[in-house]
Amino acid sequence: MVSTVMRLIKKTNIVILVSYVISIFIFSTSYYAGYSMNTHYIQDETSYNVMDIFINNTIISIVMFLGVFSLGLINLGLAVINGFNVGSLMQFVTKNMDYSEIMWNIIPHGIFEIPSIIISTSIGFIPAILLIQKAHRKHKINYMLYVKYVGVLFLVVLLLNIIAAIVEVNVTMNS
Repeated sequence: MVSTVMRLIKKTNIVILVSYVISIFIFSTSYYAGYSMNTHYIQDETSYNVMDIFINNTIISIVMFLGVFSLGLINLGLAVINGFNVGSLMQFVTKNMDYSEIMWNIIPHGIFEIPSIIISTSIGFIPAILLIQKAHRKHKINYMLYVKYVGVLFLVVLLLNIIAAIVEVNVTMNS
């Protein structure tokens, strides 16, 4: 599966790279805005299981994948909201937890969840980038290659979501 992903990345490189750069920029900017604001984060004491978290994250991922039909506008909005929420959560966490608590409560599942968000966000920008590319190039674009790439990334996102949910329930919520 890794070799398939690498072959697809080589063939779709500039479009995918641009979509990731846009996604990371939007998420990072929104994260900074959320972190900089003096928001009051409400701590949720509800107990969730792996399936609850997996389904929630996967629904968000699916909505972002469907953002291809909006040429990335849905993804833009959701990236701003997610980045802002993560930033305001991190502001709350850094004020109310010590370093070891942050290491055990945030980072273990965040290393899976944030890449899932960024990958899902980037998918929605691909059609807009392809349209721009089509307007500036004479050669034909292999759209099926991008459809395959999106399919593989969907599986990667599902894997990241299930790992994040398992880690969040078994490590984060138990520490």
